[in-house]
Amino acid sequence: MRFLSPGEPVPAEPSALEQRCRELEQRCHELEAKARSLDALSRLASSLLHLQTDVDDILWDVANGTVAHLGLEDCVIYLLDEERQHLIQRAAYGPKNPGAREILDPIRIPVGKGIVGTVAVTGRPELIADTRHDPRYIRDDQMRLSELAVPLFFREEVIGVLDSEHSREGFFTEEHLHLLTSIASMTASRISRALLDEQLQDVRRRTDSIIESALDAIITVDGKGRIIGFNRAAQTIFRCEPPAALLKPLSVFLPGYDVSHPPSGLLELTGIRAGGSRFPVEASVSHVPGRHEVLTTLILRDISERLRAQRQIEELNQGLEARISERTRELSQANEQSERLLLNVLPPPIAERLKRGEQTIAERFEDVTVLFADLVGFSRWAAPIAPEEVVEVLGHVFTVFDTLTERHGLEKIKTIGDAYMVVAGVPTPREDHREAMARMALDMLEAVARLKEAGMVLDVRVGMHSGPVVAGIIGTRKFAYDLWGDTVNMASRLESHGLSGRIQVSEPTYLALRERFDFEPRGEVDIKSIGPVRTWWLTGERSSR
Repeated sequence: MRFLSPGEPVPAEPSALEQRCRELEQRCHELEAKARSLDALSRLASSLLHLQTDVDDILWDVANGTVAHLGLEDCVIYLLDEERQHLIQRAAYGPKNPGAREILDPIRIPVGKGIVGTVAVTGRPELIADTRHDPRYIRDDQMRLSELAVPLFFREEVIGVLDSEHSREGFFTEEHLHLLTSIASMTASRISRALLDEQLQDVRRRTDSIIESALDAIITVDGKGRIIGFNRAAQTIFRCEPPAALLKPLSVFLPGYDVSHPPSGLLELTGIRAGGSRFPVEASVSHVPGRHEVLTTLILRDISERLRAQRQIEELNQGLEARISERTRELSQANEQSERLLLNVLPPPIAERLKRGEQTIAERFEDVTVLFADLVGFSRWAAPIAPEEVVEVLGHVFTVFDTLTERHGLEKIKTIGDAYMVVAGVPTPREDHREAMARMALDMLEAVARLKEAGMVLDVRVGMHSGPVVAGIIGTRKFAYDLWGDTVNMASRLESHGLSGRIQVSEPTYLALRERFDFEPRGEVDIKSIGPVRTWWLTGERSSR
């Protein structure tokens, strides 16, 4: 073994050991800093446990405590306004506001603007090492070189931002971020609790005010059936002051209410006033779970006057219902009669449109068939005959024609003296209007032939033509559904220029029906106001019918 000579220097320790010592020292410093941070966070959390109920008091305590315990230069807390459009400065502690809990001119930051506004939008914290290189930085007084902003969350929604700035570049670390995030979480929780407490107190005040000023009596009963609430209206109907009612059994006032099996809903009970008089009560009963027991609320109303009025109304109703029933029958009969009268003069679809309130009804139909039938020589025959007999004969003939009209699905337009007018394809269009009218005309001749066999002295002359018409309602008091147009004029002329017992049709009608019906040519006929027209006699329907 070699010994050091006097004055010889001691050789250096191994570098690995020195490195290990430095690492342990660094770790020790980190743990001490961590312990200080946790201690600061613990002290700040303890300060938040105080039962402040004012939101601003909570925010000022947080801002003050954050600066005091974490060694920051400042702390500013913003909350979103009701419209969630701006962040409003609610608390600020630091050089700008070192002591007083008052902000004379609060800062308003639009959501999305600046570093704080960005955090409100994204919900993510922002750690800015050098604000000189971040265009979002908003300078309000003196320039600060670093900034840390973290969001305040309530029910997964941003409600504000906690912000701190520092004059030294790169001051804020991940440890600061962790601490301020924890502080923001505790702050948001405490704010939400305070807001809920404020809302609860407000609801309680409003509820008490409503109950006290309610027109109906309101009684609150505990789980043992004792009265613990007795409003002003209850005092009135039971004629009893609250001191005499509170903590008394509910049975004193409502003996019929079973508190051992309390019902709910709407009940009719008998109430007893302080003097012993009884009166009918309507009670609406509800049950609300309390902290230790179920509370029952009864909303009560004295229904003495209502029951008396009901009895009077029932007596009046007995006579009134009989009168209404009789009047209803009369109106129903009158309505049915009006309906029948309306349908006698108008087609059902047109009558329905009138009843719906249509004022003007006029339509153009492009292809219909119009028929005129005239009783030949009827005027000469009727001249010496009594009017009653004339009307009876006409009524009999036209009733037969009406039956045929209904059978063929046609629409009777009107009778003019001893002439009868009918149309096919109006007001409901139909493709077979010519065929239907041809069969109608042939059946009219057969019907008149049978009437002649029965002893009536009469004959019929028929004309029919197809084409466009205008149909509509005329008149405002006596309604009439009528047709206009050249088609109507032509059908009328064909009838008046025809022969007794024959059906005269125009050439277009003949051409449309000649494959299914039999015709005889008549030749040219000089029609008044129209000129020469080739016409045909309709003689029958072919056997393929």
